[in-house]
Amino acid sequence: MQTTGRTCRALWAGYQRLPDGKRIRAPSSSTTLRPLKVSQSLDAYNFNSPRHGKLVPLRGPQPNHPAARAALPMRFMESGAASTPAKPLWEAVLHRYAAAQQAGAAYQTETDTQALIDSQYGLRFILRVAAALRDKPKPPKASGDKKEWRNPFLPYEPDLWVQHLSETHTLLLNKFNVVAHHLLVVTRDFQSQLDPLNARDFAATLQVLQSMPQGGMAYYNCGSDSGASQPHKHLQIVPLPFEEGGSADPPFGQLVEEAWTAAQGSGLQAVAMRQLPFRSYCTLLPGRVTGEQLEKAFQGLHEAATSGLEASVSYNVLLTLRFMMVVPRRSECCGPVAVNSLGYAGTLLVRSKEELEFIHKKGPIAILTEVGQPW
Repeated sequence: MQTTGRTCRALWAGYQRLPDGKRIRAPSSSTTLRPLKVSQSLDAYNFNSPRHGKLVPLRGPQPNHPAARAALPMRFMESGAASTPAKPLWEAVLHRYAAAQQAGAAYQTETDTQALIDSQYGLRFILRVAAALRDKPKPPKASGDKKEWRNPFLPYEPDLWVQHLSETHTLLLNKFNVVAHHLLVVTRDFQSQLDPLNARDFAATLQVLQSMPQGGMAYYNCGSDSGASQPHKHLQIVPLPFEEGGSADPPFGQLVEEAWTAAQGSGLQAVAMRQLPFRSYCTLLPGRVTGEQLEKAFQGLHEAATSGLEASVSYNVLLTLRFMMVVPRRSECCGPVAVNSLGYAGTLLVRSKEELEFIHKKGPIAILTEVGQPW
């Protein structure tokens, strides 16, 4: 399954706040630090424009190095997101993923990872440039009769199946993945991707998040403008951290905590994230949470985020073991760039030089603002 709905594909990103746009330095350790590969074919672009920010190579210790674990914020260690021994469910994921990749049942897109700092807001975004597509023009849109749609989840491919999570949900690998171990929590019978999330959806998703060694980011694309790609109801989950040697502090986590503190939030209260120029609401979660509690939190966030908008408005949901966030949408694409939920965690999968140049000139926050709803 494609992670986005159009030829643009969608974003896949993470960010963290940087002081004055300076380069992040990794914790000191005996580990040799090295920048991730950056494509030399993109050198012709001026990526250090002071107007929109600058691209920097990503650096940091290996994710399993003690220095990386020591750098995790205590609040995420307490919520179960810190590195722990693999649990049976995660071991099943690792086994199935390796087998599917070897058998050719799943495909991981080769990407070069770059960081772009939005200088206006001091936020750090991750860009993943698809190496195989980087220097190729986009293919023309298909003409003629459309092929009959086939549900990829009913039946699902056996080589992509990990295990059933409950009587109502199953766990599959994402066939076309940009990040390793990209997972899908899918309803076992057909339910619509336009339906709101319920306690059963959340309970199944929690099982997966709690099994991940450093936690994960679950997300739900709902509606035609959300970046949704399949009409069969499913949530997607990617492991944290989003980058090798990066922080396991989930994307936008600091902004969530700032908004929560400013509003003196309590319980599962929906809090406005006024630091951002687009409509977005969040809530902090207790250390132990249930599917029923998550459903209640989602209902409050959705009601607040979509108040005054059309009932059918598209929206994105982001969920970690620490927080939930809901962002209403008004369009899927800004120029050539498509945005799904992970755009609002901070990511773009970039398929061409045209897209990369557009993101650099426009700025990530400006893109998210244009496809989101205004306050």
